[in-house]
Amino acid sequence: MDTVLVFERLAPFRCIIVTGPQRSGTTVAAAMIACDLSYWFYKEEAICTSDLGRARRLVAKVDSFVLQAPAICRWVHFLTSPTVAIVLMRRNIEDIVASEKRIRWHGSVHNKLELRQYGLETSIISEVKYRYWDTIQKHLIDNPFEIQYESLAAHPMWVPKEERAHFRSRQYMREGAT
Repeated sequence: MDTVLVFERLAPFRCIIVTGPQRSGTTVAAAMIACDLSYWFYKEEAICTSDLGRARRLVAKVDSFVLQAPAICRWVHFLTSPTVAIVLMRRNIEDIVASEKRIRWHGSVHNKLELRQYGLETSIISEVKYRYWDTIQKHLIDNPFEIQYESLAAHPMWVPKEERAHFRSRQYMREGAT
């Protein structure tokens, strides 16, 4: 589906949570949505949303915001309500793994900790998250949405791949861009 149409369908929700595997585009998608809808934009580490309780308090108290939250992907269905939209970012798994390797994150302690949330010791975490979403999670969510990473390329905030080669792990815009 066209990203503009998805963004328009998100407008009625007071809270939008963008989740999925790490390196799937959650940061850039959340920033784009927040910009287009004139909502507040929160990166998960800024408000410690690896703690589900903090995320619940944010959802309960704040309106008109977009939260980028891949660290709580396993638990995001606990934040569902009629006024909350939960967006899963979809990206080609090979591209996610290549991105993890580029920033020396592939096979990291972080990935191992996330795998344990799903009761696993070894696997590709992005595959696990997508399988869990497809088979269990999206059926528990009031307003589930999915966005394909590649569909974001039409957005004015998109940075082409060749310009991202030297991005840090959390950078999603050109330096100096607003």
